[in-house]
Amino acid sequence: MRKVMLFLILGLFLTGCSQMQTSNVNPFSFGGSSDEGASLQEENIQFNGPQKGVVLNFRRGTPNDPINGRFGVIVDIANYMDEFVTVKLDLWDSTALTGFDSIKDAPKDVNPAIYDDQGRFFKPFILTNDLGKFEYVGVRDGSESQFFAGIEYFAHTNAEVTFCVTDIYGESSNNCPESQSLSGSKLGESNSRTPVTVRNVKKTHSGGGGSATLTLDIQISDVGRGRVVDFFEEGNPNKNIVEFNIIPQDGISNNFRCSSRDAVDQSGSHDSSAGNLPMQIQLDKGKSADILCTTDVDVDSALKNVRAKISLDYKYEYLTQTSTIEVASGVSKARST
Repeated sequence: MRKVMLFLILGLFLTGCSQMQTSNVNPFSFGGSSDEGASLQEENIQFNGPQKGVVLNFRRGTPNDPINGRFGVIVDIANYMDEFVTVKLDLWDSTALTGFDSIKDAPKDVNPAIYDDQGRFFKPFILTNDLGKFEYVGVRDGSESQFFAGIEYFAHTNAEVTFCVTDIYGESSNNCPESQSLSGSKLGESNSRTPVTVRNVKKTHSGGGGSATLTLDIQISDVGRGRVVDFFEEGNPNKNIVEFNIIPQDGISNNFRCSSRDAVDQSGSHDSSAGNLPMQIQLDKGKSADILCTTDVDVDSALKNVRAKISLDYKYEYLTQTSTIEVASGVSKARST
C-alpha cells in the first residue's frame, strides 16, 4: 500500500513539473519554414548583418566545408521592416566546375517583421530557401569554390516630426526653443528598421507678427551595409537615387521649399537648385545627404505645434558570401534535386 501511495505522489509531482515547463513557452517562437517566422536562436540560423531592411545569410554548414560529393545550399532571408516586401534573389558560385545551377532574379515574398502585443519590434520574419542538393563534376585536386548571394528590393522609409513654433516676440517664445533636434527613437520605430534612415532633423524658426519661417535641416543616411541601386529603368542617367519628399501635416498649410547639394536633375547632373518635390537625392554606399527645407507658418496662437511627414523611396541591394571552400576530388557526376 505504501508503494502504491509513493508512486501516486511521484506521478502527481512529475505532471505538475511538466505543466510548469509548458506554461513558460514563448508564444512568439516559430519554427523555420517558408511560411512561418523562424527564431534567431534556432540551430544554424545566424545573421551577422545589420538589423535593418532585408538581409540574407547562408545557413551554417550549407554548403559543407570541405565539399565531398553531394552538398546542400540553404539561404535564410530576414525582414526587419514592418512592411511586406518582394525581393529578387541571385545566387552563384565562383568555380568553373559544373554541377551547380546559378539562380537569377528569383522573386521571393517576405512577410513583415514580428511585433509583440505592445506593438514593439520582437524579431524579424525569416524566410528559409532550401535550394536542394548538388554535386560538382570534373573535380581535381586543389579545386575550390565560393558561393555568393544577393537580393534587390524596393523599400520605403517614413518619419514624422513634430515641432513647436511661436512668434519670437510673443509671451510664449521662452517655452519654444528657436533651435531643436530630433534623432534616434524620436523619429519612430519604423524609421529605425530601414536600410536608408532619416538620421537627424534640426528645426529652427524665425519671424514674428503672426507668421514664422520654419526651417528643417534633414540628414538621411545609408546604414544597411548594402547600397542604393538604380531606382529607374535602364538608360536613365540617374544612379543611386533616393526619392525624397516632405509633406505638410497638422499646422502647416504651405508646401515646403527644399534644396540639397546631393540633388540631381533629370539629366543626372548635380543641381542644388533642383528643389521640386519629390526630389531626387544621390546617395552613395554608406554615405549621408543633407536636405534643407523651409516653409511659412501662420502663428495664430501663442504657441503652436506643427507636424510634417518625411518619406524616402528607393531600391536597395544586399550581398553576402561564403568563405572559400575546398572541393574534394573523386566526384564523377552532377545532379540536383
